[in-house]
Amino acid sequence: MDPRKKFINVILPQVTQYLREESSRKFSYSYRKGYLAEADVNIHKFITSEIRNHFPNDQILSEEGDSLEDSHFKKGTYIWILDPICGSMNFVRGLPVFACSLCVLDKDGVLFAGIFDPNRDELFFADREVATLNGDKISVSDTISLSDSLIALNCNQSDWNAEKPDLKTLVNAFAPPVTRRIHIFESANLELAYVACGRMDAYLNPTDKVWDIAGGSLMVTSAGGSATILEGSFSSPMKCKGIVASASSILEPVQDILKKL
Repeated sequence: MDPRKKFINVILPQVTQYLREESSRKFSYSYRKGYLAEADVNIHKFITSEIRNHFPNDQILSEEGDSLEDSHFKKGTYIWILDPICGSMNFVRGLPVFACSLCVLDKDGVLFAGIFDPNRDELFFADREVATLNGDKISVSDTISLSDSLIALNCNQSDWNAEKPDLKTLVNAFAPPVTRRIHIFESANLELAYVACGRMDAYLNPTDKVWDIAGGSLMVTSAGGSATILEGSFSSPMKCKGIVASASSILEPVQDILKKL
């Protein structure tokens, strides 16, 4: 087995130990970054330390770490992208809707991706050929019509005046009867995993950052769906922004609505 593939599958379930600590839900808050739990920091330190031990020449990009301002790939370079707790606000408030995401990129894009939900003990994993849930192959839903679909929306809203379209606009655009139902879970990686396994039909957020969407984008495409990054590309991860991911049959109508907003 490829060592980076094995690493993701072994390391992600181990984050549970940091979520059970008595102090894990202590948090700070900033307008720019939102909620930061103690567990965010501890998981970041744990996984980044293990990556450096096993793959000392690889680069690391974590939501809770230093950014890579110049993250263009060089020959032989791998970049790890980590979101220690995707859904930190849910975690600190005791809502069991969050996940840990870890993926690795090479010069061609996302190579391997894992998304672990500790609340359901579910490990989603993808390479470029297949996506699995606890080892079993998964696929996107077979929903054909947008009006029959369940879609998830998020809008980070760290700056209500600057981010367009805002959440209110998105909700109004996709509310029934345009879709069957809309959901806002506030855990992008988990929502993308749910699209990959058919629990949801689509996910979109025009303002997601690379750690929110890199792993999930591979998860959805390897499960037979479509994923479009709205700005930038993985060749320069810090410039990536926004995603539309869905069962292939409803991608076009979702994109058509977004273009009008």
